[in-house]
Amino acid sequence: MRYYIADNHFFHNRMNIAMDKRGFDSLEDMHGYMIKQWNSVVRRNDEIVILGDFSLGKGEQTNGILRQLNGKKFLVAGGHD
Repeated sequence: MRYYIADNHFFHNRMNIAMDKRGFDSLEDMHGYMIKQWNSVVRRNDEIVILGDFSLGKGEQTNGILRQLNGKKFLVAGGHD
């Protein structure tokens, strides 16, 4: 299966508290929920094309998230990547 997604905004706290008001108590809670939801759908061999704004975090932080997500990921860089 191939999936397309955009605007995850990992490590972007304003998405949680000011902009989208996602309503999580912390970034860690938000990340945990997003990872769980992703992995509940995406299988190990699925392809995911990420159409930008995946993460506002530093490289190692972002790689830590990517390692937890199922699938073969292809990133199209966005303004926050």
